[in-house]
Amino acid sequence: MEYAPFFVHMFWKKKLPKTRIEPSRAAVEFKKKRAIRNLASGLKLQKRKTKLVLSNVLAKTFKSKIIQFLMLAVVLVTLILAGRYFVFSDRFDIKNIQVDGLRQLDSSDIDKDLAYLYGVNIFLIRSSTLKENVENASSYIKEVKVEKHLPDSISITISEREPKLVWVNLSGAYLVDTEGVVLNVILDYEDLLLDQEDVDLLKGYGNLSDIEEVDTDEKKKKDNKEKEDKKEKRELTTEEKQQIIETSRKEVISRVDQFWSKNLKNLGDQYKVYPFVYNYVSNNFMVLNNVDLTLMDASTSVINLDLEGEEVLRYVWESEYRFVLYLKNDRKIIFSTKRDLKEQLYDLEIFLADLKAKDRRFSYVDLSSDIIVYEFEE
Repeated sequence: MEYAPFFVHMFWKKKLPKTRIEPSRAAVEFKKKRAIRNLASGLKLQKRKTKLVLSNVLAKTFKSKIIQFLMLAVVLVTLILAGRYFVFSDRFDIKNIQVDGLRQLDSSDIDKDLAYLYGVNIFLIRSSTLKENVENASSYIKEVKVEKHLPDSISITISEREPKLVWVNLSGAYLVDTEGVVLNVILDYEDLLLDQEDVDLLKGYGNLSDIEEVDTDEKKKKDNKEKEDKKEKRELTTEEKQQIIETSRKEVISRVDQFWSKNLKNLGDQYKVYPFVYNYVSNNFMVLNNVDLTLMDASTSVINLDLEGEEVLRYVWESEYRFVLYLKNDRKIIFSTKRDLKEQLYDLEIFLADLKAKDRRFSYVDLSSDIIVYEFEE
C-alpha cells in the first residue's frame, strides 16, 4: 500500500456524492400557512395605509374648499359693496356730454336727443346702444364713435354724410350724398304717367319702322270730304322719319319739363345750391335708400368736370346708358356708360382744348364711341 505524500492529503479531499433530503409533509404545510399569514398581514397593512392616505387627502381637500369658499365669499361681498358704490353713488352720474364733428346738423337737435342721459349712471349706459341710437337720429349721420370718461363724462364724435346733388325722377326729388344714399325726400309727387312709346322716345329708342307714310295735301280744299278723297300718300325717307321721331321726342320732353317745373317750383332755397340730375324713370326712394351707384359715380365725375366756362343747364340720364349735359343755346354733350368714362372725359378735354385754340364753339358732342361725333356752331 502506497501512501501519498503528506502535503497531498492537505490540499486534496475526496468529493462525496450529494444527497437530497425530502421535507416532510408537516413542514410543507407549515410553510404554506406561514406564507398565507404573511400575505394576509401585508394586505391588512396596505389597506390601513390606503385608508390613512385617503383620510389625509379628504381632510386637506375639505380644508382647502373651506378656504376657497371663504375667499369667494369675501370677493363677492367686496364686489357687491363696490357695485353699490359705483351704481348708486352720485359721483358716476353723467354730467357732461361732448359732441364733435357736426357741420350739416344742428347741435341743438342732437342735444335734445341726448338729454335723457344726464343724471344716468355712466356704468348703466352701453356704448354700443348709445352709438346705434345716435346713428338713427338722422340720415346725415354716417358713423359714430362713443367714449366714456370716468367719472361722469361722455364724448361722441360724429361723421356726417356730405350732400352732393338732387336726384330728380318722375316720382320725386331726393337729396343724395356721394355714395348715392338718400338723405332727404325733398318732394314726393304723383308720378307722371307715360306710355311705353313715350318712355322709348325719352330714352332715344324711337322706332323708324313704326312711321311708314304721311298724308300731304296738294292744295287746300274747301270741302272736308274732298280733302279726304284727294289726299296723296307717299313713303317717307329715313331722314324724314328721324325728324318726326325727334319732333315727337321733343314734345314728350316738353311735357316732362312742364311736369318737373310745376312740382319743383316751390323747392326750398337750401336745395338750389346743389346740382340737379334728372332721370326719366319712376322710382320711389325712401330715406337711406340707395340710387344706382353706377349712375351716381358717373354723375359726380361729370359734375366735377371743368368745361372751360360753359354753363350746364341740366344733367339728364335719358337712359341707363346715356347721360346728357344740356348747355345754353340748345347745345349738348353726350356720355355713355358703355364706354370707359375716364376715356370720354380725356377725349372731351382734348377736344375742348383744340376748339379753344381754333376759337370755335361746338353745338353737339357725342363721346359714347371711340370716334367723337360733333358739330360746330355756324
